[in-house]
Amino acid sequence: MSLCNYAKVTVCGRLRLRDRVALENALEQKARHWITLAAGYDLCDPELQSYSVSVTVGEHTYAMGTSCDLTPTAVTTRICDPSQGGLPYIVAPRYFLLAQTNNRSSTNEYCFGLSTWAAEGDSLSRMEWYANRSLSAWVAGFTLYSSTGNITALPARWATGSNGSTDILQANEINWTTTQANGAMVCVRVKKPRTLQQLCFEDRLCYVSLFGSSGDRCPTFKTALRQT
Repeated sequence: MSLCNYAKVTVCGRLRLRDRVALENALEQKARHWITLAAGYDLCDPELQSYSVSVTVGEHTYAMGTSCDLTPTAVTTRICDPSQGGLPYIVAPRYFLLAQTNNRSSTNEYCFGLSTWAAEGDSLSRMEWYANRSLSAWVAGFTLYSSTGNITALPARWATGSNGSTDILQANEINWTTTQANGAMVCVRVKKPRTLQQLCFEDRLCYVSLFGSSGDRCPTFKTALRQT
């Protein structure tokens, strides 16, 4: 494996096979399968957001039928711009289960790491997750771990739309500056034995949107559970 440039990784192999045509035919049959494995199947692993995945065999290039560079739909009832970069905040592509110091705890904390790409900008006021409203009784709330050392508990809220409650879980009144958010964590407390994967509609991906004070920008990120 070699890093050809900043945004391209190439995997090459050298085989001793006299029949080049037979080799290419065999590789062509495997190409699309390799693409799905490399990308994380049809949904694309969150690390591949904004990238494309292809396999080249001889003169033929095979690309994924589903692009990994599509902007996720915003998780909100409001009209806003979901493009990443609209706010100076980034959600890590992998959330993780926080190690517990008390095994008797009735909840697990699933934590989303944050970073920033700019030193200044609008504050981070709110985060929203696409989540199953029918499991709301299993969400105990949020724990905010700022990079400056402060720990804050927030109640869970569910957005209300024109038809009543929605499948949008909200952490309101975060109100972090870029300094507080860079290296911070926002953790969803889920009552045992439920998991965040179940809350995310049994999907291996969870979708989360970030909001500033104005609310017109809502950069949206795909995340998946970090495998230990």
